[in-house]
Amino acid sequence: MSDALAVVRRGAQLTSLGSVAYVVYVVVLLGAVYLFPYGHVVFAALGRSGLVDVLTDPVGAGALVLAVVAAPVVAHRVGRVRGPVAPPMLWVRHVVAGPADRAVSLRRWWLLLGGAVLAAAAALGLLLALALWSAAVVGPLGALGVTAASVLLGAVVARAWLAGQVAADGGGHPLRPADALRRLTEQGLGRQRDRGEGVYGSFLSGQRTALVRELGGRPPRHLGRLRPGRAMLLRRDLLAVRRGPGLVRAALLLALGGLGVGLLTPRSAVLGVLASLVLYQGVVAWATGLRGQSAPLVPVLGWGPRRETLGHLVLPGVAALVGGLVAVAAATGLGDPGVTTALVVVLVPLHLWVVTWTTHRAAPPLVTVMPQSVIPRVVAWWLLPPGVLVSVPALAAYLAV
Repeated sequence: MSDALAVVRRGAQLTSLGSVAYVVYVVVLLGAVYLFPYGHVVFAALGRSGLVDVLTDPVGAGALVLAVVAAPVVAHRVGRVRGPVAPPMLWVRHVVAGPADRAVSLRRWWLLLGGAVLAAAAALGLLLALALWSAAVVGPLGALGVTAASVLLGAVVARAWLAGQVAADGGGHPLRPADALRRLTEQGLGRQRDRGEGVYGSFLSGQRTALVRELGGRPPRHLGRLRPGRAMLLRRDLLAVRRGPGLVRAALLLALGGLGVGLLTPRSAVLGVLASLVLYQGVVAWATGLRGQSAPLVPVLGWGPRRETLGHLVLPGVAALVGGLVAVAAATGLGDPGVTTALVVVLVPLHLWVVTWTTHRAAPPLVTVMPQSVIPRVVAWWLLPPGVLVSVPALAAYLAV
């Protein structure tokens, strides 16, 4: 696996200033192609007054604050799996394990990765500021303020990334980066390298369950026992949810997704469709039994594949209906349930179809002739279900108009 990943990731690791410059170049290129033109169109359509209304609205302000707070939290979580300091194991065994100060022996990798995050944040912030300025929403000083805020957020994200790596190694939360580097151990660096290889392997092979486990998800718990009786398949699926994500987490995802769709759709259909992705994750959490059907196991009930699939769809189907009812109830409380009801009518069967399709689809194709094309193919494989979940309601809304 390590040799295969080395071929796939050839030239992708940040080991020099040139590789950092290439990453920043790609970020600038993507931002110039997508962020700047689309941002200009959106900001020009909103105008200064419209943007102020969005930011002063409780939902809009809450979404902005949530996004800003979530960035370092996610970076800290990522750092617990794979941090910015990832030197080769040969360097770890012969230099880091020696008497040299680790703040010096590990500083190169921290400066490279931290600088890459900071430069990418500055580039994206500058392009966002230019989009706002070109749409006459902010002036030059406002554009500089947006860029400075983006750089500050990038610095916080980079520092949270390193803090997550140190916390996973049992080193606490030191404030200074030099102290954080000194608390990294060779055993912790080795564990992070092994976990990173597992994450890459699960990502390339399309194994969602293994990917969640490698990313630090809770291992399956042995709760309860399945006894003979009626509704055997339904009770087995409920037991799988209890042992896997847990009933509380599955119910919370479903409630948050339903509330998000119900509260955001009357304000903006686009935000409602994006919130439906959270609702879909809630439905997926209740489809643990259906996903277990695709494992290479002998069916213990003796049913055919179609009948067993329909039986496994009962629990996620009920979950999708409950999430849709929560969305309609939330929209009714705002006094505008029409658009939300129409969206829910589209989302419920769509979510069940996507859950079934993603459970039984083949793994992403790994082309060994052109290794540089593997990562784009795998990324497209993972992004295809969210793309379907967003594009189908958008197409239905366009045809309805």
